[in-house]
Amino acid sequence: TALSTAPTATTTATAASPAGDYAITASGGVSANYDFSYTAGTLTVDKAALTVKADNKIRAYNTANPALTASYIGLVNGDTPATVVLSAPSLSTTATISSPAGDYPITVNGGSYSSNYTVSYSNGTLTVGSTTPTITFADMAKVYGDSDFEGGASSPSPVTITYSSDNASVATIVDNKIHIVGAGTANITASQAGDGNYTAAAPVSKVLTVDKAILTVTAANQSKTYGSANPALTVSYSGFVNGDDATALSTAPT
Repeated sequence: TALSTAPTATTTATAASPAGDYAITASGGVSANYDFSYTAGTLTVDKAALTVKADNKIRAYNTANPALTASYIGLVNGDTPATVVLSAPSLSTTATISSPAGDYPITVNGGSYSSNYTVSYSNGTLTVGSTTPTITFADMAKVYGDSDFEGGASSPSPVTITYSSDNASVATIVDNKIHIVGAGTANITASQAGDGNYTAAAPVSKVLTVDKAILTVTAANQSKTYGSANPALTVSYSGFVNGDDATALSTAPT
């Protein structure tokens, strides 16, 4: 070849060199027939691509939003967020504590970063899932003859709580109210179906105790003549309820 020694090109840039322009220098050529004139070139180190990604989050309905965070995709040369992120990006979502179950965007933007990176943003998703309510319900005490009453169970869900009785001789359910049939005990179960924001609640059973009503039996006053037989002795009743009368008594008093 015409060149005894080919020239070589070198640059001061390394794999870790920041983004920017670096000279490429040619030198070292040897030829019997040529003198060399060298013109420097340029090595352009472009910025690396960095994606700031809003992390996806999940929470239950009617609970506070979790802390919103971001991940950094594309870091090179051992860089870390601590060395690259000069000021943190802004993260926000349209979801509030009362937002219905569903998906909501988590928006990320802003912040400042190392000059070695070109930054782009990728939004995330906050998924609001259904939550399971807890029914609060207490034991009940009534007296035979009391009127129909509300069960009194409650929960955070707006879905109507319904009731059932395991002893129809003590209580039944009429128009979702508890209707007393007789004295004794019954287990009353409160149940609640789910909707879009709440799953079905676990049923809760409580004891309804129905005490006997007080029935006053009064012996009627009587009179007779000395030496005559006793008159028929009778009684009267006060306190029958629910349209009952003496026929409701298993054994009449004497």
